[in-house]
Amino acid sequence: MVVASTRWSVYAGGALFLAGVVAVALLGVIAETLLTVLGIPTAYTLVLLPAPSAVLGGIVWWAVVERRGAVDYLSGGAAGVLTVLLTVGCWTLLVALVYGPGVILILETLLVIAVATAVTTPFGAVVLLPVIYARRRIHDGSASEPRSAVE
Repeated sequence: MVVASTRWSVYAGGALFLAGVVAVALLGVIAETLLTVLGIPTAYTLVLLPAPSAVLGGIVWWAVVERRGAVDYLSGGAAGVLTVLLTVGCWTLLVALVYGPGVILILETLLVIAVATAVTTPFGAVVLLPVIYARRRIHDGSASEPRSAVE
């Protein structure tokens, strides 16, 4: 049987991936341009760009929420925002590896990074709040009795 903290980390990663799909759809041309610049087929934009958030989201959830035992809304929001920043950072690092670190200092590149961060950060801040709510309500240790609101 899978440990509860691992299961909830997978749920958080899945939720962040789905939110990433919506954010990438909103970014539209910017997202497709990134893949074009990297030489990746744009047909997979909605899957490839948010993919790191699924893995990073699970890891960050585990580190920020499960490991610390901080099952509260602030920790959930922080985990989401941190995941967004790490995901944008991963793609920024990939661009820097392909074209050299100097490309990151170009004004247009900085603008694209800023827009991507500004669009996706609100998603990260709120997407894990329902996961936190569910985590607080579902007691994983025994039968099906819910946790109290104080725990």
